[in-house]
Amino acid sequence: MKKINEFPIRVRFPVAWGEMDAFYHVNNVNYFSYFQKALSEYYDKIGMFEMKIDAGIAPVMAESKCNYLQSLTYPDNLVVGTKVKSIGTTSIIMEYLIVSEKLGAAATGESVLVMYDFNKSQKTNVPAAIKDAIIKLEEQTAVK
Repeated sequence: MKKINEFPIRVRFPVAWGEMDAFYHVNNVNYFSYFQKALSEYYDKIGMFEMKIDAGIAPVMAESKCNYLQSLTYPDNLVVGTKVKSIGTTSIIMEYLIVSEKLGAAATGESVLVMYDFNKSQKTNVPAAIKDAIIKLEEQTAVK
């Protein structure tokens, strides 16, 4: 399993009491929300939000999965990491890791993002500027 320092984006935040369910652990849907927090930070770092505004191109989620390793509970603090696993012609595969301050690795995940041209209502190639930004960001944390 990868270590959190291998992820170029690492977002820290506390578990909220309201994220727990009737069984007194964090409900499974919240893990996807945690992934999304880290993914949004990744988008910000590579200029994805600007790409949507300027060119009408942005990713849409095609698939998302989570491997639950530990049951999270309140109170706790989390670090959620995300990185690019691979870049295809029209898609990007992201990896996620959730680390609990109390428990260690709590979940891993993966999502497939397909680039979409909202002006043409069709999928499109991953823009070169986005690929370049991803490569630059990923190289900053590459394990040597």
